[in-house]
Amino acid sequence: MAHFSGFSSDLLLGKRVVITGCEGGIGRALVAAFNAAGAMVTGLDMKASATMISCDLAQPDDLRSKAYLLLQQGPIAALVNCAGSFRRVRIDHP
Repeated sequence: MAHFSGFSSDLLLGKRVVITGCEGGIGRALVAAFNAAGAMVTGLDMKASATMISCDLAQPDDLRSKAYLLLQQGPIAALVNCAGSFRRVRIDHP
């Protein structure tokens, strides 16, 4: 489990944290670490699940509506942008 060295043990206690890309390996580890530190974590990812909000960050209207929804729930202390994507392409050498 991650350790937030140098931080007060109650620095994140009860604070709202939003993590994008929460269903990937690094995102899941971040969610676990922030939860362990006492933060109230909201995850955003393209994949829907019961523990996070589905959001396609590449779609401005989707992002805007989810941001509005999150801000209606109160202040956000931290945003961790862990979302990313990659494409596999074939590279042909002559």
